[in-house]
Amino acid sequence: MNIKITSEGNITIARIDGRVDEKAAMILEEKLTNMLKSGKTQVLVDLAGIEFIGSSGIGKLLNTGRALQKAGGQMGLSSIPVRFKPAFKSIWGSAGTALIPIFDSPDAALKMFQNDPNVG
Repeated sequence: MNIKITSEGNITIARIDGRVDEKAAMILEEKLTNMLKSGKTQVLVDLAGIEFIGSSGIGKLLNTGRALQKAGGQMGLSSIPVRFKPAFKSIWGSAGTALIPIFDSPDAALKMFQNDPNVG
C-alpha cells in the first residue's frame, strides 16, 4: 500500500494505492490519526488506486471518520472501485454513509468541503 498526501487549501487529500490488508489498514489508521493530531480535520480519502481492501481497512476508515467528526472535522471518501462497493455497503451501512459521505470523484468531494457550512 502507498499513501500520497497532498493538500488543497485546508483539505488534506490521502490517495491510497495498492492492497489494504489488515497490516496496511493499521498503517493507514495511524497515518490518518496523525493527520488529526497535527490539526488536519478536513480529510478526503481517494481510493481509486486500491487493488484490495479488507473489512479491517473499511472499519479503520469508519473509526477515523468518527474521530474526525468528534474533533469538529469531516472525512469524505471518493472513487471507490466498483468491485469494492458491495463490501463498503455491507460494513458501512446507513450510519457510515451519514457519517462519511462517499463521492464518485475527488472533485465532487472537494466541492462538498468547499460548500458545506458545517465543514471547515
